[in-house]
Amino acid sequence: MGIAYNAKKVKTPIKSYQDLLKPEFKDSLVTVEDSRAVVGCALMATGHKINDTSKLL
Repeated sequence: MGIAYNAKKVKTPIKSYQDLLKPEFKDSLVTVEDSRAVVGCALMATGHKINDTSKLL
């Protein structure tokens, strides 16, 4: 999975999925309409491996 953004409009460079959790990006993200991809991004943003099958809670 990758992250694409317009560097001319985004002032802070995005280097990881965790960067997308910053308050400055609230209400300004667009994702694909694929629940598996969205869950994968959320796992990576919170430091989990995308294929990890262990319980998170």
